[in-house]
Amino acid sequence: MSSHSAASLYLAGMLAMGTCIGVWLRPDLLICISFTAVLLVCVLYALRGTILHRGFWALAGLAIAGIGMWGMAATLPENQPDHYLNQMHPEVQWLEIRILETLKPTPFSEKYMGEIRRVDTLTSRGKVLVEMRKDSTRAPLLPGQLIQTPVLPQPVPPPRNPGGFDYGQYLKTQGIYARVKLTSATCLLPPPSPTSGEAPLMALRRNLHGALEDLGLGRQETQIARALLLGDRMAIDPELRLAYTRAGILHVLAISGLHVGILATFLFAVLTPLRRLRFGKGLQIIVGLTFLWGYALVAGFSPSVVRAVLLYSFVALAVYLERTGQTLHFLGLCWVFMLVAINPNWLLQVGFQLSFAAVAAIVVFYPFLIRYLTFEKWPGNSLGKLIAVSLAAQVGTLPLTLYYFHQFPGLFLLSNLVLLPGLGVLLVTGLACLSLELLMELPRAAVHLLDGLLGGMNRYVHWASGQEAFFFDSISMTGPECILSVLVVVLFGIYLKTRGYKTLYGIAFLLLLFQSVGIFQYMQGYKTEKWIIPHQVAHTMVWIRKGSRLEVAATDSIKGAYTVRDAQKHWGIRQTEYSPIAPRYTRGNLSLRVLDRSGLYSPEESHPRYLLLSGSPRVHLGRVLQVLKPGVVIADGSNYTSDLERWKKSCAQKGIPFHATAYAGAYEIEIPLE
Repeated sequence: MSSHSAASLYLAGMLAMGTCIGVWLRPDLLICISFTAVLLVCVLYALRGTILHRGFWALAGLAIAGIGMWGMAATLPENQPDHYLNQMHPEVQWLEIRILETLKPTPFSEKYMGEIRRVDTLTSRGKVLVEMRKDSTRAPLLPGQLIQTPVLPQPVPPPRNPGGFDYGQYLKTQGIYARVKLTSATCLLPPPSPTSGEAPLMALRRNLHGALEDLGLGRQETQIARALLLGDRMAIDPELRLAYTRAGILHVLAISGLHVGILATFLFAVLTPLRRLRFGKGLQIIVGLTFLWGYALVAGFSPSVVRAVLLYSFVALAVYLERTGQTLHFLGLCWVFMLVAINPNWLLQVGFQLSFAAVAAIVVFYPFLIRYLTFEKWPGNSLGKLIAVSLAAQVGTLPLTLYYFHQFPGLFLLSNLVLLPGLGVLLVTGLACLSLELLMELPRAAVHLLDGLLGGMNRYVHWASGQEAFFFDSISMTGPECILSVLVVVLFGIYLKTRGYKTLYGIAFLLLLFQSVGIFQYMQGYKTEKWIIPHQVAHTMVWIRKGSRLEVAATDSIKGAYTVRDAQKHWGIRQTEYSPIAPRYTRGNLSLRVLDRSGLYSPEESHPRYLLLSGSPRVHLGRVLQVLKPGVVIADGSNYTSDLERWKKSCAQKGIPFHATAYAGAYEIEIPLE
């Protein structure tokens, strides 16, 4: 590993550490600025000596960590006086929101990313999630549109069930800290003004989406074309997305280095005649990179596409200056530039992490793998290169994919070998058809060609996703295990670069620590016994967790399968048993009484510690509380919402705690070990 690569990767790591500290401590902005300024002064003073001195690099690392902490602190709402969260009070009359982007809708509401521009008469800023109830009498909102509403922002609630997707935490990585839930009655659309019109880039993206729809492709083919060409994956059917996931080829739907590399190769080949001009080589690079950055803007400027275009820009500049062989150095520079100059929140996004992990792994592991996959003849040699790239990328991203998605597609290698060779033809054909559609009437033969290519890819994906034996799901990996796995991969990469035997000691130590963490977590889980009442709409479930074993009692186990699956991944459940709902559960001195829709109970039965209301029983709750005398009343998602407030008042009159899973999420009861 060259000194330049080692230095840039060291600084990138220190920047990431500072950014994470900023997320964890949420420091005051003035403290971060002062801390960083002092360190920068020390670095400048240290430059008077030799930069190879260890003290200099220690100070430089701390300074870049301070910059990372500073950058993250600057994005926090508490450090922005004009952020809307700092301007909220009960007397606020209205908000003015500008729609920035359309998000994936739900069956009941449209979702948008918005920016609050005014709070009453105060100028404000800050992103907000806008949820608009669907209304057939109203057209969907468009990017750039202004709306006014008296509804104030509210925090996004945490997941209701164990292991559920934390949507609020995900939104925070996008810089969104609250949401407003609107209806047509609470949303005023002011007349358009010259300053509130649609931005040119948004208009271009809308026109491109319209041109793609006008091509006349099949429904699923259009969805995949939108993802491949324009980076828009919102319209993909959940079943189709799942098929691509199970086939191990979902990454082709996210515009990243593969797409940018194909497009760049095509662009620079087309621009080759410019080399005949004076300064033609530099002109070719400038024109080519201009097109690539324009494409990145049109494709949504996601972390993966920005990383790909930025890295290609560094590589193209190095080729022009005849200074090649520094890919890891350029990758570290991309990391630093993106977090410092664009958005430090990108570090927390899964796409950013996977993008850098894949590229770094390819750079490090590909030279090692290709030694054993090189063949003399052309087909075998190309096949060997493709296998080496796919395996290297999979090694680098495996810890992250297991931690975030808890699954592993066994057919990833076959899918890459089948689909990736034709992806270049598909991408160039699609972009050509899309561009020509904006200018002229496109020949039907070209449309049929594109539709056939997309349809063929979808047919293979559906076949591969149906091979259940090769898809491994419900793989549990905790945060500490993920960190240790990443460190093992990093140290193994360092060993391949340096061949230092001491690195093997570090790998062995990390593997031993990984095993110890797994045993410790298993023993801690073994000591755990709980009753859990999850939130499941229109159905009742009672879970009994005993270490790595889960007993599920449910009125409908099929409709609650996703909820159970999330819990299995979260807790590392190895055995699951199903049974019908019982009227009473007892463990030592604790008892849980389930009062279902029949409302049947007996005055002679023992007083339960917990009373679970299921199916909106037609009873007078006040009398039930007087007879059964429960310690806590729980209402799950099978009850009507109109009953919850009435029951809450009845419990308050008796001084009994009331828990509704619709509002407070799952209820967990710890069972003391005997």
